[in-house]
Amino acid sequence: MIRWPADKKLTADAKTNLERFRQTAAAKALEAEPQTWHFQNWSWTTDAPVRLILENPDHHVLTFTLDEHGMWTMREANVSPHIRAYLPSEDEIAAKEAAQEDALHLR
Repeated sequence: MIRWPADKKLTADAKTNLERFRQTAAAKALEAEPQTWHFQNWSWTTDAPVRLILENPDHHVLTFTLDEHGMWTMREANVSPHIRAYLPSEDEIAAKEAAQEDALHLR
């Protein structure tokens, strides 16, 4: 499903661009998906290139560009936040094991 911007927020050119995109097979395929896609950005003029950027809840981004010849292209990106998990190094693991062995010998 695509969450389209409200008409009252759009210029006449932006409405034209979104209507052109709405007629594409890509837009129809996204409309049929269970995930919701929302617009991050859209072109406010009809000058080429016309660029529309959509994102889903998993931070998957699709950029659709209409060139001066009327050809649509799509670029895909995953911009999900990356969280670095702490993984101990081999030296840290060995030091911890040695400390545990020392503690056992002290008892």
